Amino acid sequence: MGDDGWEAGEAAGVAEVGTVTAIVDNVATVLLESGVVVEARIIT
Repeated sequence: MGDDGWEAGEAAGVAEVGTVTAIVDNVATVLLESGVVVEARIIT
């Protein structure tokens, strides 16, 4: 039973990372469309 719980926790962690990646993707797309990404690259 302990193993099942660990696997479920790991799966939840992977799903969470996937959600964060999707959010970052969306933000990057919005910034790219508004031209902010170009300014950020100059600053970096």
